[in-house]
Amino acid sequence: MASERVDVCIVGSGFGGAITAYRLAELYRAAGADASSILVLERGKRFKHTEFKQSMDIDHLSDVYLLIQGQGAQVVTANAVGGGSNLYLAASLRSPSETFERRDRRTGDGPERRMWPAAISRRSLNPYYARAEAGLRVRRPTWRQVSNSGALWAAHLRSAGHTCDRVPLAINEQRCVDAKWCHTGCIFGAKNSLITNYLPSAERLGVTASATASCPSHRRRGSGPCIRPRSCYRSAGAWGSPHRCRALRTTRRSDTDATDSA
Repeated sequence: MASERVDVCIVGSGFGGAITAYRLAELYRAAGADASSILVLERGKRFKHTEFKQSMDIDHLSDVYLLIQGQGAQVVTANAVGGGSNLYLAASLRSPSETFERRDRRTGDGPERRMWPAAISRRSLNPYYARAEAGLRVRRPTWRQVSNSGALWAAHLRSAGHTCDRVPLAINEQRCVDAKWCHTGCIFGAKNSLITNYLPSAERLGVTASATASCPSHRRRGSGPCIRPRSCYRSAGAWGSPHRCRALRTTRRSDTDATDSA
């Protein structure tokens, strides 16, 4: 079976994968190295923004979303080059400080402790938030740019004695027509999804992004070329990454058992 050797294989082209690919490509170029040895694998299709639909048509939803049915739970994930950035509502909030200061204690696991490593806090991450916001072209809209429904909600909260402010958005206000179909993909190219910034920038530096591709650990013997990366980054989301890590561990265990039995 033929094999393809690359320096880095990144599984997933959403926020984790696309941004990692671009930043790595920057480092490769700065070092005089060839960024074409960086490969991004994406399970879903590649869409141009004009190929999305303002529709709840089941065929389109099946193309851009993946429904995972479990025991007692259903998980919906993005399924396209650019990941969830194609389908989210472009709200770009920084996690509040208290998120990083949460503490936890398990029974029989010693004293209460901070859940995040000491080096990670809102303050330490602020420069990286700012860098990502610049790449995604995030800005806070003026009140005149807030939709009528949003303004009505803010007025209702104010009358009830609560505060309300505008959410920073990764949206081009000149292109946005307030159609409210962000969740099926923006056909106007107004949402600053990863297919409009980080991913094409990475590809211009030499990165290859392969759509409708399978994770190296899931590729069965004899089913196609085997990808052999020096490093593999799993950026397949909160659901996909753990699942693939478990699959890889199972594959390695099976390979070990086969070797032992031989």
